[in-house]
Formats: sequence, C-alpha cells, structure tokens
Amino acid sequence: MRIPVLLLIIGLCGGSCLGQRANVGVKGGVNIQNAFFDFSSISNNYHVGPVFKYDASKRTSFSVEGLYSTQTWKGYEKGLSTESIQVPVVMKYFIKKPIYIQGGAQGSVLLNKKDDAGKLPLENNEISYAYLGGVGIGLPSGFDLSLRYLHPVEQTQFNTSLLQVSLAFDIY
Repeated sequence: MRIPVLLLIIGLCGGSCLGQRANVGVKGGVNIQNAFFDFSSISNNYHVGPVFKYDASKRTSFSVEGLYSTQTWKGYEKGLSTESIQVPVVMKYFIKKPIYIQGGAQGSVLLNKKDDAGKLPLENNEISYAYLGGVGIGLPSGFDLSLRYLHPVEQTQFNTSLLQVSLAFDIY
C-alpha cells in the first residue's frame, strides 16, 4: 500500500515542478516493413498509444512513448503477424521551428505471434531493441507529424527494419 501512495505523491509533485514544459498526448500511425507495402493491409500494420513529452529547451525535447503495435508480413510460405508493446525513448532537436530531427532507442516486448495456420508459441524472452532516427514537424497547436526509421540491434524473422509514419496530438 505504501508504494502506490508514494508513487502518487512523487507524480503529483513532479508534475507540478514540470509546469508548462511537459505534455501528455496520444499517437498513432502506420508501420511499413518494406518498399512494396501493400496498402490493403494497413489495418494490420499500425501503432497507437500515449506519449509523454518534456521540453528541455526551446530547441530540444525528450519523449517516452508506450505504443501497441501490430505488423503483418506476406511473402513467406504462410503470412506472419505480430502484436507487441514498443517503448521508444526519443530526443528531438528543432533545426528551425517547426521542423525537427529525432533519434533514440526503442525496447519492444512481443505479446503475440501467429501465422495463417494459427498462434505460434512465444519464447521466454521475446524482447528486442532498435535504434531510431527520423524527421518531423511539430506545430504549436500540439499536432506532430513524423517519419521514423527503426533498425533492430539483432535482425530476426519477427524483428526487422521498419518505417513508421505517425500523427500525434498533445492532450495536456
């Protein structure tokens, strides 16, 4: 009981200290695995989730995201699909407002994987890491449009290079 109360107190005190420099929002977009992306499969290739952003200075901001992501691959003997939770930690540098470049790292936990025949068993440790970089436009109204490239630290069948096109909006 003490830990949740302590976390609540820290969150309230930390939130008031951050003031207007911190924002919470939502983000969603499309995952693109290759240059021959099939736009009919967009409903199976997306990411969505909350975003916490902190403006460190006029030109620099940091963000942490918690994204639910789905991906589908075709072209193997059977179609493959995955569901995962992605947690990117990103630094944005505004070259000239509203245009920025971004870089960071991402951890990902695989929740589910399946092929056309059904669900595939999960291994004990299906955690992966990736580097990321990209560009974007962050408007003063709270809208943010970004293009991000993710490159995995270790390339596997379920962990490949990826482009993400996203739209985010600051709620608070």
